[in-house]
Amino acid sequence: MNKLEQIVKALADKTRLRMVNLIMNRELCVCQMQVLLDMSQPRISRHAHILSDAGIIKQRKDGQRVFYSISHIDELDSMMDYLKEQFLDESVYRDDKKKLKKISEQLDELEN
Repeated sequence: MNKLEQIVKALADKTRLRMVNLIMNRELCVCQMQVLLDMSQPRISRHAHILSDAGIIKQRKDGQRVFYSISHIDELDSMMDYLKEQFLDESVYRDDKKKLKKISEQLDELEN
């Protein structure tokens, strides 16, 4: 399977689309994604592994936590816009972004 096929296959899942959409806005750990997506740790980790194998996200360990951020893929922004438009209800993204904003504000307060 070539790299483009691997990327498209990885993004062919709604949960992974939601994860990438969130991670595009902020580096997140599995525990934060659990709260944001209301999913179990094994499920988040499995999807993160697929995204990581495709080169879409990268990981950074900090103690026991693994943080995920977006890898540099030139076409990712436009690809995500198209995929979200085609496959996901806009309200899902609005809700995810609201949750992310709330969690980000809490995290920012803890860091200061």
